[in-house]
Amino acid sequence: MIADAPMKSLGTLIGVTVSVFLMLQQASLLLGILARVSAFADQTDPDLWVASAGTESTDATGTLPASRVGAAAGTPGVAWAAPV
Repeated sequence: MIADAPMKSLGTLIGVTVSVFLMLQQASLLLGILARVSAFADQTDPDLWVASAGTESTDATGTLPASRVGAAAGTPGVAWAAPV
């Protein structure tokens, strides 16, 4: 088959190569996005997260009121607390 129609075979090979490249590109984009989304939590490594009510994600949070930060910092066993 390859010897019978070399141009057709070359076109098929190029098409398959481009398709594989695009699939790998999409997989790498997904892994990169997932790594960026979890980077904050992975780098800080806290024992406990305190968040405002209704928080669904660490990348879209509201500011924690200073009174809540103070209450968290005043809890026995807490080394430090800071709003994010």
